[in-house]
Amino acid sequence: MKRLVLLTCFALLVGRNAAADADEIEPPTWIRARTDFDHGTAAVWFSPSLQVWYQESAGDRSVFCDAGTGERHEIYQQQGRVVTRPLGERSSAPIFPLSRRTEDNQWLGAWFFSAGQRIIDQRSREVVVGGKAWKEIEFSVIGAGPRMLGTLRVDPQNHRPRHLLFETPGAGQQTTRWEFDYPQEGPGDVSQLAPKAHLNRSGDLKEIQSAIGAIAASRARIGNLRVVITSFPDETVGSLWVVHKKGDRWRVDTYTFPQLLQDLARDVSTDEWGKWIESQLPNCSLSRSLVCDGNRVFDLKGRDRVPKLSEKIAPIDLLTGSSSGLPFDVRFPLRFYPDLTSVHDSFKLVPKPAAFPDGLLIQQSGGYAKGGGYHSHYYLDPARGHTLVKYELFEDSKEAELSADAKLEHTRSAEDFRQSPQGWWYPSLIRDTRRGEDATLTRYHFDFNADLQDNLFALDGNR
Repeated sequence: MKRLVLLTCFALLVGRNAAADADEIEPPTWIRARTDFDHGTAAVWFSPSLQVWYQESAGDRSVFCDAGTGERHEIYQQQGRVVTRPLGERSSAPIFPLSRRTEDNQWLGAWFFSAGQRIIDQRSREVVVGGKAWKEIEFSVIGAGPRMLGTLRVDPQNHRPRHLLFETPGAGQQTTRWEFDYPQEGPGDVSQLAPKAHLNRSGDLKEIQSAIGAIAASRARIGNLRVVITSFPDETVGSLWVVHKKGDRWRVDTYTFPQLLQDLARDVSTDEWGKWIESQLPNCSLSRSLVCDGNRVFDLKGRDRVPKLSEKIAPIDLLTGSSSGLPFDVRFPLRFYPDLTSVHDSFKLVPKPAAFPDGLLIQQSGGYAKGGGYHSHYYLDPARGHTLVKYELFEDSKEAELSADAKLEHTRSAEDFRQSPQGWWYPSLIRDTRRGEDATLTRYHFDFNADLQDNLFALDGNR
């Protein structure tokens, strides 16, 4: 866990608003971070110019990642084995972009964490130690494990970190300290860090990484908007959502949908849906709001609607759909443009599949801890920014490839595609069918010309 957190957090050392001070800073040749843990010493090397990083450890396994080729290599020396996978959307961003200085408090920018780790809160302060001024960035990290508190000490003159301290509060508190230095020479010949697999890349990997990049680019085009979302039937029958987005600020309102309107809604055509649902909003009751100010997400619910910092939803989740704390249908960026990032699954690309000859199919396979495997099939449309046209999930007794025993558990089909003024494509209707259950219809009514007043995103105006 310690090494995993390190790999992701280092890449956050860039301000969100570099315009505050655009003085160029010469990036170091190499950045190295080291720590001691129970089984020895771990070190991670970064090269800002080469956009690669290398994780070495006292054990058998090391990891080499190359943002340029979009590959991640897990190297097992004793076995003489290399496992190569697409680096993925979350890990393809610049490794350590130190080219600019910033006075913004957001030195820890929104970057994708491995294993679902995300920053939910961050702030900075100046401290003086031995007569020298430092910038300290404090932040909270959520993910699969316990919540962690981090403190990063940075030299404000050259934007270089000195050390990074992680603490896990509560019972069984743990502390991990990473120290940084900046050697001129790296860990070795970079071309040799990832053997043979690095030199003999498969066509599938390059094509899959290209598709992952295209998906991320389409999702990044999602700009200011207002969207009304409804879903019938599902576990939250009787609810609808209204989402506002302006820059990196969001507001998600959950409404109670009266039973009478539910019954009427089933008979409304797709063409009339938008006009009809807008006319019915005054008859619905607001039950909960999520408000993101760009840095944090606040939850407002109950009678008093007192804002409470969310410990389940990070700001980046609203665009990536990463958090289970968000209602699934609200995560429309993820539903339209899936995140195929995974360091554990295997991938296969099928161009012009029989079920969708005009597109491509990416097959993602993995295993469950309890045994057996799953196979996710993503049918993508390159002509529409690689938006998801169809999704299938198979449960299987095998992990490696689809067997004759595989059972189709879930199908999702997108319909009625439209192009936004911002250039990205979206379906107005998604049909979900799970084995043994009735289909769920989710409708999206977008307004790209909505008047998005700033008070929509003000906490004191949301009670």
